[in-house]
Amino acid sequence: MESLSERDIYLARFGWHAASSGLALCGLAVVAFACLGGLVLWLALVIGAVGAVVFVVFAGMAGSRGPALRVDPEGVTLGGGPLRFGRIHPTHVPWPDIEAIVLWTRRLPAGATVRYIGLRVRADAEAPGPAGPALRVRGIRGPAPRAPRIPDLPSLPNVPNVPADVVALSRAVHGWRLDRSRLQAAVTAFAPGHVRVVEAP
Repeated sequence: MESLSERDIYLARFGWHAASSGLALCGLAVVAFACLGGLVLWLALVIGAVGAVVFVVFAGMAGSRGPALRVDPEGVTLGGGPLRFGRIHPTHVPWPDIEAIVLWTRRLPAGATVRYIGLRVRADAEAPGPAGPALRVRGIRGPAPRAPRIPDLPSLPNVPNVPADVVALSRAVHGWRLDRSRLQAAVTAFAPGHVRVVEAP
């Protein structure tokens, strides 16, 4: 029988969802068009390469099953990018450093929106370094080297209501699903009483 802690740990993984599946299929369609569209060779190669890259990136994202978010008794781990060679690395923040978990939305110039989850940390907390390889391989927290806290930065365009330090400790909810009720249950089970899940205005 699982203990309360094991049952309430929240682990969200990258997987096959509507967005990743649709974009992977679009990549395949572009490759098919390049092969069967009667294009000149150089143009077919360029278009086919673009389609192949799109397919590989989004199929890799969906098929990686890598951890996107983990909330456990130790704190919150923001997963890395869906691909192991990406620039975003897993980051663990212990509960004593966390003031709030912030859900926010960024509006893109074209009118689309992207949902994010971020962390607001104490002013005197150090910025965490990337979590170790254990997180990337097994979906559990690895050691978290510490680094000096980044200085405050001005708010980014299109997210005027979100502080820059929250933006810096955020991950897009893309290629995985955020279960708000499970997130809240994990925070209730593990976090200190002052930590809340909040929506940025």
